[in-house]
Amino acid sequence: CAILFADVAGSTAMYEILGDERAFSLIEKCLASMSACTRDAGGRVVKTIGDAVMAVFPTSDDAAGAATEMQLAAVKLGTDANAKVGLRIGFCFGPVVEQGTDVFGDAVNLASRLCDLASKGEIITSRDTADRLSPIFLPTLRKLYSVPVKGKEQEIELIEVRWEGSVEEATAI
Repeated sequence: CAILFADVAGSTAMYEILGDERAFSLIEKCLASMSACTRDAGGRVVKTIGDAVMAVFPTSDDAAGAATEMQLAAVKLGTDANAKVGLRIGFCFGPVVEQGTDVFGDAVNLASRLCDLASKGEIITSRDTADRLSPIFLPTLRKLYSVPVKGKEQEIELIEVRWEGSVEEATAI
C-alpha cells in the first residue's frame, strides 16, 4: 500500500503568532481536512500524531491525489484564518505489516522520513514510488536530489510532486 505522513508545518510558531486558542482551532481544522482528503481519495487514517496524520492508500496515485488535495485545502484554511498554513507531506509505496488498525515496516519508516525531509508546502516521494504513478502525474514530478536516509543502505532519490497546478489540468502524453 501507499503510506502517507502529512504534518502541519510551523505549528509551534502558529501558537506564538495566533495565540493558543486560534492556533489550536486552525490545527484541528487542518487535521479534519487532511482526514477528509484521505477518505475522499479512498484511503484510511491510521492515526494522528500531534499535528500530523498517518494514512494508508491502496495505490500511489491515491496517495498523490490526497496529498495534492491536502495542500490545496491547507492554503484555503490559512487564507480563511489570515495565517500562512502549509503542510509537509511524504509518501511511499511498499509492503507493510498490519497489526490491528496500525501498520509497520520499512515503507512506513521511509514515508515518515520523507515527510521530515519535506519543506513547508512540499510533497516528497521516492523514485521507486514515483515510478509507480500513472502518466497523469508525470508533468507534476520534479527530481530533487539523492540523500542518505537512516536505516537504508543506498541513498534515496527524492522526487517532488508539484501541486500548485491541478493534475486535471495536466496533459498526459
